[in-house]
Amino acid sequence: DEDNNEAEENEEDLNSSSDSESNSNSREVSESEEKCDSDQNEWAERESLSTVMEEELKNILPVHIRCASHTLNLVATTDAMVCIKSSKSLESNYNKMIDRCSSLLQLLSAPKKAENAKSILGKSLKRPVATRWNSLYDSLIQIFSLKEKILNNVQALEMTKPLKETDFRFIEEYCRCHQPIAQAIDVLQGDQIASYGYLLPTLIMTRKRLLACKDLKFHYCQKLVSGLIGAVEKRFKNIFAVVDEGRTAAVAAACHPMFKLRWLSSLNNSAQDNVMKAIQEAIEFFCDTPVDQSQTLPAGAIDDFFDFDDQPLNTDSNSITPSTSTSLSSTASNTSVASSSSARPFGSTVPEVNFIKFTTKARTDFQILNSYPIVREIFLKTNTILPPSAPVERLFSYATMCDLPKYTKLSDKNFELRVIMKCNASAAKKK
Repeated sequence: DEDNNEAEENEEDLNSSSDSESNSNSREVSESEEKCDSDQNEWAERESLSTVMEEELKNILPVHIRCASHTLNLVATTDAMVCIKSSKSLESNYNKMIDRCSSLLQLLSAPKKAENAKSILGKSLKRPVATRWNSLYDSLIQIFSLKEKILNNVQALEMTKPLKETDFRFIEEYCRCHQPIAQAIDVLQGDQIASYGYLLPTLIMTRKRLLACKDLKFHYCQKLVSGLIGAVEKRFKNIFAVVDEGRTAAVAAACHPMFKLRWLSSLNNSAQDNVMKAIQEAIEFFCDTPVDQSQTLPAGAIDDFFDFDDQPLNTDSNSITPSTSTSLSSTASNTSVASSSSARPFGSTVPEVNFIKFTTKARTDFQILNSYPIVREIFLKTNTILPPSAPVERLFSYATMCDLPKYTKLSDKNFELRVIMKCNASAAKKK
C-alpha cells in the first residue's frame, strides 16, 4: 500500500510539473505574440506618420535647387583633378607647374622679397584662396601675362624653383581649358544681371566654348578638355535635357527679354520638345481662364515663326583673358521659335501666339514685358530664383551684422526689413 501511495504521489507531482511548464510556455508564446503585434503596430504607425510628414513637407518646403556656381567650381576643381590624375604625363606637367608657381608666390610671405618682386614685375601677385572661386585661374592668368618679366629676372626674383618656358605653355593651355568655366561662374555670380534665366544660356555657351577648345588640339591638355566637357554635361544633365529643374530653367530663359528662344536650336530634338511643352504648360497655368482648345489660328499664320537659325559661336582661340563677365546675347541672333512634336502644336491658342510675338521682338529691355502680361507673370515666377547662392550669402554675411548673438531676439518682420534694407543700400547710395 505504501508503495502504491508513493507511486501515485510521484505521478501527481509529474503531472503538476508538466502542467506548470505547459502553462509557462503558453504564457511566453502569448507574450511574444503580443510583443510582435505591438511592434508591427508601432512600425505601421511610424510608416504612416512618415508618409504624412513627407506629403506635408512637399506642400511646405520649396524645391531644392543646387548652386550652379558651386557646381561649376566642382567641375573646375574636383572633376578636373580626377582627369589630371588619370594621365601620368598630364599629372607630372601639372604638378611641376603648380610647384614652380608656388615658389614664385612664396615671395609674398617675406616683406622684402615681396617688395622686390613688385618693383620688378610692376604689380603685386595674386595669391590663390581656397574659399574664392576662380582665384587659381586668375592667379595663373596674371603669371602668364608677366611671362617675359619673370623669365628675364629669374635671379633678381630669387626663386628657388624658377618657371620655365614649358611651364608657361602648360599654363596657357590650362587657362584656355578653364576660361569658359571661369567666365560662366563670374556671369552667374553677378549682382546686377544674374537671374535663373541666365543659367541655361550660360551653360550652353560654356559647352560650346569647351567644344571649340577641343578643336584646338592642345599638346598638354587635350584630355583635360574632354574631361571638363563630360563633367559639365554630367553635372548639369537635367538642365541640358530640360527635365525636372531643367524645365524651370528653360521657361525662365525663354521669358527673359535678353535670350527668349535664341538658344533653343543648341539643344537636341528631345530637349527642344521638352522646352516647348514646359512653356506650353506654364502659359496654361498662368492664364486667368483655362486654355480654350477651340481658340485656334490657321496654320499658315504661324508657320513663319518656326524658322530658328542658330549662329555659330565666335571663339577667339588666340588669346586668354581674365574671368570677367561677358554678354551672352552675342552668341545668337535672328530670334525664332522651333516647332514641337507635342500632341497639340505650339501656337494654336491666342496666349501662345502672343508668346511667339514676344520672341520675335528685337527689344531686350524689361519694359517689353509690360506688353505681354502672361509672359511677365511667368518671368517673375521663374526668374525670382537665383542660380548661385553667392548673393544670398552676401546678405547674411558677418558684414551685415545680422548674425551676431545680440540680434537673436529680432522678430521675423524686423529681420526681413533689415535684410531688405541691406540689399537696397547700394541702390540708395547711387541715388
